[in-house]
Order: sequence, then structure tokens, then C-alpha cells
Amino acid sequence: MQSYRDVSLSRIAELFPQPIEYKSRVRNLQRFLNLPQLSTKMLWFPIIKQLVKKKSPTTKE
Repeated sequence: MQSYRDVSLSRIAELFPQPIEYKSRVRNLQRFLNLPQLSTKMLWFPIIKQLVKKKSPTTKE
């Protein structure tokens, strides 16, 4: 995963398996990545929260 942290939109568009023009692929990917559902608050925080919850030891008081 670490090796993929610096990926440009143009590189993703090159690999995107749709039979459409390159510019259209870039535009479609930009629209997809700008969806509100993919924001840090909506998507990534809940995922990270669950990972932390699974990894942290439970304490009983």
C-alpha cells in the first residue's frame, strides 16, 4: 500500500479500463473522487475508527 501513496490522476486514467477518450476518463475520475461520500469525514474517519477499535486492547474498569 505504501508504494501507491503518490499516484497522479493521469496515471489512474491511463489504467482505467473504459473504452473512452483519455480526457473523458480523467474528467470521470475527477467527478468520482470529488463525491461528498468520499470525503475524509464521511469515508476515512469511520474506517480508521474501526481499525483503531479492532487493534486497541479492551480495558475493563
